Amino acid sequence: MIKEHIDAGITLADAVNFLVEKYELVRIDRKGFSWQEQSPYLRAVDILRARQATGLLRQSRNNVVR
Repeated sequence: MIKEHIDAGITLADAVNFLVEKYELVRIDRKGFSWQEQSPYLRAVDILRARQATGLLRQSRNNVVR
């Protein structure tokens, strides 16, 4: 279902958030917050952090500080 959304031009975050809303999913990835205090929705920064954590984010040579 996510792939179909992306193929239709919907962002990954919006595709996941559609499922969050449809199935009333909650986030369990943030320590120190109860489910009542946090938004269940995925943000672009969450995807960026996941890409960094899994090594899928490529570093640009232009971003290197010399």
